[in-house]
Amino acid sequence: MPYTSEDRRVSIDRRSIETVPRPGDGHKPRLPLEVLVILLMASVTLLVLGLIGWHLITNRNDVLNRAEKSAANLASAFEEHLTVSIGLLNDTLLAARSQDFVKDSDRLREGLRVRPGLNDIALQVSVADRTGQMIASNFDLGGPVSIADREHFRHFADSDLDDLFISKPVLGRVSQQWTIQFVRRRITPAGQFDGAIVISLAPEYLIRFYHTIDVGPSGLVTVVGLDGVIRAQTTKEHSSFGQALGDAPLLRAAIANRIGFVRSSGSADGVARLVAFKRVGNYPLFVAVGLAEEDVLADFRREMWVWLAMAAAGVLFLSLAGTLALRQIRAQRVYENRIADHQRELERQVAQRTHRLSAEIDKRAQSEQALRESIEAMKKAQSEALQASRMASVGQLAAGIAHEINTPIQYIGDNLRFIGESLDELMDPVENDQKQTTASGSDASSAVRKKTPAEKLKFLRDELPTAVSESLDGVGQISRIVLSMKEFSHPGTTSKTITDINRSLESTLTVSHNLWKHVANVEQRFDPSLPQILCHAGEMNQVFLNLIVNAAHSIETSGKPLPGSIVIETGHDAGFVSIRVSDNGTGVPQAIRSRIFDLFFTTKEVGKGTGQGLAICRDVVVDKHGGTISVDGEEGVGAIFTIRLPIAEIDGNEETQ
Repeated sequence: MPYTSEDRRVSIDRRSIETVPRPGDGHKPRLPLEVLVILLMASVTLLVLGLIGWHLITNRNDVLNRAEKSAANLASAFEEHLTVSIGLLNDTLLAARSQDFVKDSDRLREGLRVRPGLNDIALQVSVADRTGQMIASNFDLGGPVSIADREHFRHFADSDLDDLFISKPVLGRVSQQWTIQFVRRRITPAGQFDGAIVISLAPEYLIRFYHTIDVGPSGLVTVVGLDGVIRAQTTKEHSSFGQALGDAPLLRAAIANRIGFVRSSGSADGVARLVAFKRVGNYPLFVAVGLAEEDVLADFRREMWVWLAMAAAGVLFLSLAGTLALRQIRAQRVYENRIADHQRELERQVAQRTHRLSAEIDKRAQSEQALRESIEAMKKAQSEALQASRMASVGQLAAGIAHEINTPIQYIGDNLRFIGESLDELMDPVENDQKQTTASGSDASSAVRKKTPAEKLKFLRDELPTAVSESLDGVGQISRIVLSMKEFSHPGTTSKTITDINRSLESTLTVSHNLWKHVANVEQRFDPSLPQILCHAGEMNQVFLNLIVNAAHSIETSGKPLPGSIVIETGHDAGFVSIRVSDNGTGVPQAIRSRIFDLFFTTKEVGKGTGQGLAICRDVVVDKHGGTISVDGEEGVGAIFTIRLPIAEIDGNEETQ
């Protein structure tokens, strides 16, 4: 079988085929990417929900704690009010019980007139003798009235106690109204029981404090005896008295403690309340102020629904993002599988061709050597192609720098040729002018040859210094470009160096001159007193280059007359160095300013922007230098990018850039 060039291209060493790594060889099993994405999205969702739940629980507890303190303050104020009122009643009873005027209704009424404060509190004042028969009252008795069977009379008739007795609400036999009896023992001069003096108080008086405070639509204020009977109670809807609390947690807590707090389940009216209680002085009463949990948590519940709506929206967004990511992963996997199938097919074809050619390998040693050389050349070409691909990112900048250097080199060459030929003119005899005029040369040297010796000397004296000066300027320009290239390509280091920001900007403008010179004029407003700072010089140069190139592209695509304008300013204040790059391009729309520094976000057409430039700027300025970068300006007028870098204290041991 003849050996063709096609066979040479596909014939390779069987050993190289056998050592081609297969996908997955030598690697431990890994979780599928879809599972990792799902786990990530689930973790983020749980984290967000957990944070929202923690916030809501904390906020709810804070609201309840504030409500408890408010209820306790109201209970203390209520208790102080009742203590003063009951103290007035007790003092009145103690002062009047031994007086003779209390045995006669007319004289009793006369005595009450001189105590207007008591008239505002008491509904009825009455006196009973030792048998329980009423002997005086500010009400018209209209006949015999006995209270011998009343609990508040029996309390003293059946014992030697001499305390203030506060009765349960009872229906008055004279006033025919429900009242609470404040009773003191009357004694004879010999200390014997002589009856009782009673001040009857309407239950509503005890809770009139309710109308001076705000306990919410479902709040409650109550006065309860330690016997468990409610003396007076009111809510916004209705008032009541005389009910028994039974074995309620509030009663047990009030008996055990003088002041405290309980949470009522609302068994009586179905309203759960936060109840603060306090004992009334040394009397067998306590006051309680209850704030309905529904009222207390009303604002919290509205906030909770807002947070839950936000959480639902966040979960929906994460779900959509996860779905899109999974679809992208699946599409990428399908693509990778197709590539793998294609690679396996190619390997199969190569293996088949190698098998057919294996019989001729021993006979074609020379061809095999040539084939090895071809393979090595191919590998070298592949390596060079890979290197060329890596250098493509700096190609445009290098081309511009080459163009900038080429221009001064051209006129340096022209001037050197002119100087060389002019020197030849000075060395050759004047009589050879005719012969020399036939020689080729530049226009400038031809002009010399056509002149007389005196004219030549004058011409050369005038032109040679100019040519030398222009050549030196060209050399200086090349030197500046090379120096700027050196400073711009400052190798990255792990530590920061002392850097002159003005000089870095000048170097960046020099190396990028070819990128903006046809579309914009650059105005430099550098602060000559700008202090040097510690920074990563090479990375900051890249930031400046990105902003300058973006400004040039914005002007070029704006449709405005060229050249446009780029203004670069530096300054310092309050411990920061500021760099401001502005242009008169298209500007940055307000709607996208919050996303312009996001990775892979770009406003350029597909294929013309990677969305990494400004993200890199933000990473370098904010994350690596602790500075800030912001965008401003008006849409359609131009963009203004401002960088602020901290001025760190320099200890003198830092490397200077």
